[in-house]
Order: sequence, then structure tokens, then C-alpha cells
Amino acid sequence: MIFTFKGSNRLKQEIQSWVDEKLITPEQAKLLFARYELSEDAPWYLRSGFILKGLALLLAGMGFLLLISENWERFGTPVQMAIGLLPLLATYAIGFRFLKRDLPEQAELTFFLASILFGMNIFLQAQIFHISSYFPDGVLWWIIGALPLALYFRSTLHHLLVQALYYIWLMQQLEFHQFSFWAVIIFAALLYLLYQKPSKTVFLATIANTYAFVFNLNTSVTGREFQGFWLLAIAATLVIVLAVYFFRHQYDEKFIERLHTLGVWVITFIFYLHTFGDLTEFYVGNEISAVSLGLLALVGVLFYYSDKSLVNIMIITIAGVVLVLQIAGAYYQGDKSDFGNAAFTVNNILFFAYALWNVRYGINHHIKRYFMTGIFLIVALAFTRYLDLFEDYVLTAIVFMLSGLFLYLIHNYWDKRYAE
Repeated sequence: MIFTFKGSNRLKQEIQSWVDEKLITPEQAKLLFARYELSEDAPWYLRSGFILKGLALLLAGMGFLLLISENWERFGTPVQMAIGLLPLLATYAIGFRFLKRDLPEQAELTFFLASILFGMNIFLQAQIFHISSYFPDGVLWWIIGALPLALYFRSTLHHLLVQALYYIWLMQQLEFHQFSFWAVIIFAALLYLLYQKPSKTVFLATIANTYAFVFNLNTSVTGREFQGFWLLAIAATLVIVLAVYFFRHQYDEKFIERLHTLGVWVITFIFYLHTFGDLTEFYVGNEISAVSLGLLALVGVLFYYSDKSLVNIMIITIAGVVLVLQIAGAYYQGDKSDFGNAAFTVNNILFFAYALWNVRYGINHHIKRYFMTGIFLIVALAFTRYLDLFEDYVLTAIVFMLSGLFLYLIHNYWDKRYAE
């Protein structure tokens, strides 16, 4: 029943009427609000009407644009301008009227349509007057126009629109090797919005934009796309994994745990790729971006104030090894292939040790998820060696048989000790 009442406006109003009629006290009302999670957002399927209205407005706007495009050449310049501006001004006027009449939901939807029409007008008016300029600036002005409405309404609908536009703009900036101070200001505003109005969907969108922001900044600093990609990806993921800790009071524990686990798996997968010889030789000795070093410094600060779990310590250690090997490779004066082979060996040993640590951690704490993670990593490493290291069939066969024996024995050990 909790999921039925979560965020229910009708139940909120009903409980408030009980307080007004003095059937219950305000303190009891607070307990009921907490019991049925009425202060939180209702599940998306209970807000489907609002979502469908938003989609309807989006589709209507797209259809309007297509209708104009079909007949565009038939209109003169004043009519073309009016076709774009009059619906925009009318939508703003209707939105303010809804606000004055205290109809927040209708106002929110109307201003959402206004934000879409605002973006259309930016490109439409530029096309009318044949204004040729840096194309991403059009998206930037669209963001600047939509952001105040998102800050005012603090709604998921407006927030997601700005998030989507911001991602598009950053990707365009990345393509042109450009970076703007607006990227920092807008990103800070998006974080503020997320903090003020928590939303799981927006949280995931913010994570995607965090990566886009980092790579855009790195391209601007280095002058090359994806310079030091792997270390940069590990450092950015570490920042996200540790930053999630500070949002734990705004979301349920399961959601935060899943995000943390996903981040750990991303870092593990990147490090797994470094157990292949070719990739190791490729990245060792590459230049290290100042953005990567800055992110790793931020990791240190976040770790100091966050949860110092063994999992976090292990993944930070992995990032540290990647960094140390890359720095050492950059200053190594001998044959880079020799150093690459040494780094390749270190990566494989560390990855195997990390797999064993998961097995041991799972056994000691009776958590089969970690136990099975360690098993999976050992199997993955064995197949990697099959693809990358051993050309001798006999040696490969021995490795696989020993790995199979290990898996059989360790699983039997778990079942005998912890089987329910």
C-alpha cells in the first residue's frame, strides 16, 4: 500500500483536512506523511497523466514546426517572424495567467512548451535573417532561456530539458575543441537543482553530463580529444562514486548502493582492459592531463569526507597504480615496449589480487555477491590470458584446468560453510 500512497496529493489534502477539523494533531499528520512517504515524488506511473501532457506538448510543437516548414517559402519576412514569435509570446502570457490563478501544474506545462518554442525561435529567426555564427551558441542561448524556468519550477520536466540541451551543447563544444565558462555556471546550476529537487532520473542524467563536462574540459586543456582517456575515465568515475555518498540522505539506500556498485564495475572493467598487453603498451608513457590530476586530487578530498570502505580503498588503489605506471612510463628512458611488458605484468598480478580479495571479503563477511564477483573476475582473467598471452595449447589447457579446479573447490568450501 505504501507505493500506492507515495507522493499522493489526494491523501495529503485529506490528512490536512483532518488537521483542520482537529481529528488529528499536526504531529500525527507529520507521522502519517512520513509513514506513507507523502513528501516524496510519486512513482512515475502515478504521474503518467502529467508526463503524457508534457509529451503531447512536445509532439504538438514538433508538428507545428513541420507544418511551418512545409509552407515556409510562401510567407514573407514579417509573417515568418510572426509565426515564430506570436505563439511564444502567447504561451508566456498563458503561463503567467495560470500562475496568477494559482494553477501550478498547468503553468509548469505551459512554460515547458514556452521553453521549446523559445529554442525554435532562436534558430528560426536566425534562419530568417541569414545569421551565420558559431552553431553551438544557439543551443547555449536556448539553455540560458530555459534555465530560469527550471530554477523557478524545480520540476523534473524542466530540469530534464535543460540536462538534454546541456549534453548536446557539450558534445558540440567537444567536437569544435571549445570550452566556455558558461559550462561551469550551468553545471553548478544543474547540481543546485538536483540538490533542491532530488530525482533519480535527473541524477542519472547529471552523471552523463558529468562525463561530458570532464571530457569537454580535458579537450580544451590538452587540445586533443580524449587525451589520456583511460586515466581520465577512471578519475571521473571515482569522483562520481565518492560524490554519491553525499546524496545518500536524499535517495533510498538501494538506489545509492546500485549507483556505487555500477561505478565500481566501470572502474573494474577499465582496469580489466589493462590486463591486455596491447592496451597497456598503448597507454604507458602517454602524457597525463592536468584535468586527470585535478580529478584525482578531488578524489582525495572526497574520500577524506566520505565512507572509507574497503571497496573504495581498493578501487582508489587501482587508480593509483594506473597513474603511477603512466607517470613512470612517461619518464622511462629505455625501450617503451620493455616497460609496457612490465606494466602489463603488474596489472595482471594486481587484477588477480583484487579478484582474490573479493573472494576473501565475501567469505569473511558472508556476502555471496562479493564472493561471486571474485570468481567471475578470475574466470575473466583466465579467458584474457587465453586470448592475449598463451600461444601454447598445453600451457593454456593447464591454466584452464587449474582455474576450473580452483572454482570447484572454492564453491564447495562456500556451500559447506555458509549454505542455508
